[in-house]
Amino acid sequence: MTNKNREQGVIYGSMVKHRRKFLVIEVILVLFLIWYAFACSEYIINVFEGAVSFDESLYASETRNIAVGEPFELHRNDNVTINDYALRPDSYWQGNKYEFEVEIEDAKRLPVEFANKTTQTGDDHEGEDVSSVLYVAKIGGKDTLVLAYPHTKVEELNVIDGIFVDIPLIIAHEIANNSGFSPDDEISEYMLDTRGLEMESEIFDLTFVAVLLAIVLYLGIKLFLQHKNHLLTPTYRQLAKYGDPEIIEAKIESELKDAVKDKKQLVCQNWIVSEDTFKLKIVKNHMKQGEFKYTPENY
Repeated sequence: MTNKNREQGVIYGSMVKHRRKFLVIEVILVLFLIWYAFACSEYIINVFEGAVSFDESLYASETRNIAVGEPFELHRNDNVTINDYALRPDSYWQGNKYEFEVEIEDAKRLPVEFANKTTQTGDDHEGEDVSSVLYVAKIGGKDTLVLAYPHTKVEELNVIDGIFVDIPLIIAHEIANNSGFSPDDEISEYMLDTRGLEMESEIFDLTFVAVLLAIVLYLGIKLFLQHKNHLLTPTYRQLAKYGDPEIIEAKIESELKDAVKDKKQLVCQNWIVSEDTFKLKIVKNHMKQGEFKYTPENY
């Protein structure tokens, strides 16, 4: 079948149309990938960079001190959880950085512990497992709370990694009620959380971008190969089931001249042709036993 006849044919023309649709979808995915990666670029960059150097003087000038305050009671509806992730509006950033390598001085462990409830295996007895402990340390000249895992000996460290977050209500309660601070003592408005918590959806964003990038690359390679060789497109690959695709194409095109249109399909003597999402769907017009699948009155 010559190139001129092929270009005028139903099968080749439909293949070009579907390949163009494939290209449009690929372009949309690329644009979406670029937009999404740009929108969450701060999180992605921070994940790859890890903890960065911390400017103490900037921290001292950009943050304020708050009073510990009088002891207070917690109410039933108060949020007494400590998040395992950080939220941007509730955290301290320097430019587009939020995870820091922080120098600390005079770290002192406070008589405050936070526990998760546990159930012992084999019975219904509930116990408590210490999940984090609290320190106060000098950071940028400010007394700053430091939340850490029990095994982290903060008092023995000079440098530690973490994210600065707002002080949770439960910690503010313990500081005011049980820590030995007086109500007029001042601490930084932010707490350094050293437990390795994530910032909002940083891992989801990174995973989503990686998966989307893999999909874009895979589809891009397929699209490139299909433009290099039209026989790799879905429309022509299905013809390979019946023999040489180009020979089968010529046979179908010769029958399509006398095809009968029924709804959204073209019915030939030996073939049924219909539009599918990404290909021209072509099947034989007879069953294995030889009977016709479709016999319009015009035949």
